[in-house]
Amino acid sequence: MDVDPEAGVLAFRAKLRGTIAMPGRRMYDGHDPNLFDHFAVVFQRLGVYTTVTYADIIAHFVDTWDIAKRSLSGKAAKAQDYICQQAERYRRLADMVAKDMVARPAVPFSWVHGTPV
Repeated sequence: MDVDPEAGVLAFRAKLRGTIAMPGRRMYDGHDPNLFDHFAVVFQRLGVYTTVTYADIIAHFVDTWDIAKRSLSGKAAKAQDYICQQAERYRRLADMVAKDMVARPAVPFSWVHGTPV
């Protein structure tokens, strides 16, 4: 970020706009083709990794890399504005996401002997 702030900010924005593949995305138990999605719902309900967590991670990088304080122009300045709004955007979405997760039905997991979680 310090060597080339404009390229760094543009790369960060590209990552935020793209898909971030979670490491467990490909996990499969031989039974449930939507295992990761179901697992993610349980994590959200338990508060282990939530929308707020994601917002906190974005805010951490914005603060650590001093994104808001950098003097940028053109596309990088627009990317800077976008990035600096994302943590708050995810925090606003957090309640809606949490309500959606609670409304989803419990799903059985093979490794807990088919017990719905």
